[in-house]
Amino acid sequence: MNKKNKILNIIGTDVSEEDRIIEDHQELISVIDFFRNEGKKIVWTMGAYDIKHVGHDRYLREGKSYGDILIVGLDSDEYVKKEKGDNRPIVPYKERAEQLAYCRPVNIITILNTKEEATKLMQDMKPDVVVLSFSSTTEAIEVYENRMKEKYGPYCKEVKILERQAETSTTARIRLVIIEGSQEFVEIVKECTDKLAVAIKNFFTKIGG
Repeated sequence: MNKKNKILNIIGTDVSEEDRIIEDHQELISVIDFFRNEGKKIVWTMGAYDIKHVGHDRYLREGKSYGDILIVGLDSDEYVKKEKGDNRPIVPYKERAEQLAYCRPVNIITILNTKEEATKLMQDMKPDVVVLSFSSTTEAIEVYENRMKEKYGPYCKEVKILERQAETSTTARIRLVIIEGSQEFVEIVKECTDKLAVAIKNFFTKIGG
C-alpha cells in the first residue's frame, strides 16, 4: 500500500486502528501536511480518556464539527499517573488508544508523554482549531476561555471551549465504584461478624451448660 492510500485510510469508512494511531510525531506532521494541502481543516484536542463514557463521545463529536480532521493527543500511562495519581489510569494507554480509534469522529490518535511534549507538538502542527473542555467549579468559563486563548492562541487560529457534555465523569464513576465496593465489603464483614458472635455465644452456652 502506498503512502497516499495509507493516509486516506484515516478518513475511510472502515476502522483501521493501525493507520489511525500515529505515535511518531514527525510522521504525524507529515500526515497533517498532506491533509492541509488537500484543503482539510485540522482540529486538535487532548486528554486521558480513561474509562471512556458518553460525555467523551459527545465532546469528540462536537469537536469534530469544527473541522475535517480530528486529532486526539492521548496522555500516556505515565503522564496520567503524574497528573491524576498513582491509582490512574484505570485503562492502559494501548486500550484507550484503540477505543478512540473505533470512535467515529476521531481520525488520528497520538501519544503525549508530558505537557512540554504536547506544547511542542502544537507548535509544530499549528492546528486550525484547538478544542478544550471546561469543568471548573471555581472559575467562570469566560475567564477560562480567555486564559486558554492566551496560552494556545500563538499555536492555532481558533480556540473552542466546550462545557461538560454529560453529568457523569471518569472521576465520579471511579468514586462510585469505590463507594459501592466499600459498602459491599462492610455488609460482608457485618454478616461474618454477626455469625461469629452467634457462634461464640452458642459455644459458651454449651460449655457453660
